[in-house]
Amino acid sequence: MEVFEEARVVGTFVVYDPDSDSSIVVNADRAEERMVPASTFKVAHSLIALETGAAEDVDEVIPYEGGESRFPDEWEQDMSMREALPESNLLIYQVIAARIGLDRMREHVELLEYGNAEIGDVIDEFWLFGPLEISAREQVRFLSRLATGELPVAEENQEHVRDITLVEERDDCRLHAKTGWAFDLEPQRGWWVGWVACGAAPGHPGQVVATSQVRAFALNIDIEQDDQADLREPIARELLDRLDVYSARA
Repeated sequence: MEVFEEARVVGTFVVYDPDSDSSIVVNADRAEERMVPASTFKVAHSLIALETGAAEDVDEVIPYEGGESRFPDEWEQDMSMREALPESNLLIYQVIAARIGLDRMREHVELLEYGNAEIGDVIDEFWLFGPLEISAREQVRFLSRLATGELPVAEENQEHVRDITLVEERDDCRLHAKTGWAFDLEPQRGWWVGWVACGAAPGHPGQVVATSQVRAFALNIDIEQDDQADLREPIARELLDRLDVYSARA
């Protein structure tokens, strides 16, 4: 709890070792609490897009459909999922969601056993406002299955999503991660989730790794002021460092 107290935020952090099926948890009660995934759902969303053929591949350029918005100007352009996922471009993923449709989206969210697997009747906002919710503990289990190729979908599609979630490589470790920010809630909720894969042979960043090489993690915090959103990644990186999962050094 010390890292959260120093940052003056309330939150939880889970690191999961799929090889031993064991976890290290900060704030265990909150780790069980389901909340909207916000943009962390883009990891599953990308996988579903590929599985359903809503996107031909992660490099297919998805057209921005225009319209007045309150979102960043840089979102208002055509983008591939490879570009849109790290940019957290909601507008492009809303286009993809419409292509997938409610029935196929519901089928695949249930297939992936993603949180409560409830998407309601509005195709382009269920991950922002509900009813879809997921806990930190559920996040790490989903992500560890993606890292090790154990999700019940095509391995080729899992490989592509592992590829576009790569954040950085250092020494023999790869860090995959995704942010999330549910900013229309009270309190707002922020996420930083992903996994570290160490000891993998050199090669494509999307390659599957063994369970012994993976540590999946999930952080969420309450955001009382917008600038606290900037604390998500630093807090998680500090905890990964203190737990000897991934060094915080640049």
